[in-house]
Amino acid sequence: MRGLGVQSWLRELPDAVIVLFSLVTQLGDVWFLLLIVTVTYWVGPQLPRVDEAIDRRRAAVVLGTVLAGLVVVTVAKELFGLPRPPGAGEAPQTGLVPAGLWPLYEWFSTGSGHGFPSGHAIGSTVAFGGLAWALRTGRPRTRVAIATGLVVVVSISRLVLGLHYLVDVLAGIGVGLVVLAIAIALQEPERVFALGAVVGAVGLMIVGPITDLVLLTGVAAGAALGWYVFADGLVRSPTRRAAAATVVSGVVVAGPLLLLGEVVSLSPEAAGPIAFVGGLAVVAMPLVGERVEKEIRRQNDA
Repeated sequence: MRGLGVQSWLRELPDAVIVLFSLVTQLGDVWFLLLIVTVTYWVGPQLPRVDEAIDRRRAAVVLGTVLAGLVVVTVAKELFGLPRPPGAGEAPQTGLVPAGLWPLYEWFSTGSGHGFPSGHAIGSTVAFGGLAWALRTGRPRTRVAIATGLVVVVSISRLVLGLHYLVDVLAGIGVGLVVLAIAIALQEPERVFALGAVVGAVGLMIVGPITDLVLLTGVAAGAALGWYVFADGLVRSPTRRAAAATVVSGVVVAGPLLLLGEVVSLSPEAAGPIAFVGGLAVVAMPLVGERVEKEIRRQNDA
C-alpha cells in the first residue's frame, strides 16, 4: 500500500544501476551529512571557492537543523513503528561486486529498523536545503535546484534499493521541509540547537530512553550550550592557520567522543553525557579559537 506500485518495476533494473545507487544513497547517510555540515561550520570561510559565501553563524544554523531533523526522524520512526519493505535487510544480489567488497556493498545497500518516515529523505532535505539557504554565492534558484536534485536522487536510491516505500520518502521530504522552515525562522543558532534538544527531550518522555535518541539529544543540548557560552565576539575572517587549528582541535577533542558513541554499544545513561560533551566540543572549539585569535589581534594592534 505504501509503495503505490513503484517497487514492483524497480526490482527489474539492471545490476549496474543497483550498485550505482548503493553508492549514491550514501549522500543521504548520517555520517556523510554530519561530515559536510560540520566541516562547513568549522572551516567554511576557508574552503576553496567558498570564502565569504558563508559565515559561522549561518553554518551553525545548518548544523543545528540537521541535528533537529535527525532527532525528529528518530522519534517519528518509533512512534509509527512501520516496517521496511520485505528484503530490506538483504543486499540485492549482483555479480558486479567483488567478494572482498561485498561487506561494504552490503552495508551500503541494506537497512534495518523502522521504515517510516525515511531518514535519508529527511536528512538530505534539511542538510542540502540548509546549505542552499546558508551559502550566499551564485543565484538562489541555482542553489535550490542543486539541493532539490540531490534530495530527489537520494530518495530515488532508497526506492531502487528496496529500503523504503514511496510514501516513506515523500513523508520524509515533507517533514524535512517543515523542520528546515522552522529552523530558518528561528534564525539564531542557539535556538536551532535548542529545538533539537527540546524535541529530543519530549521524544524521550514519549518513546523511552532509546540510545540513538539520547545521543542526538545530548549532542544538540551540548551544541546549544557551546554556542550560547562562546559565540560572542566572532572573528569575521579567521586566518587559514586558525582554521587548521580548529580542525585539529575538533578532531582531537570531539572526534573520539562522538566516534565512541557511534561504534560502541552504550547504555542511555552513558550515552547522554558523552554526547553532550561531544556536541559542546564540536561547536565550541572553533569559537574558542576565534576568541584567541581576536585577542592576539587586539594585542598586536595595541
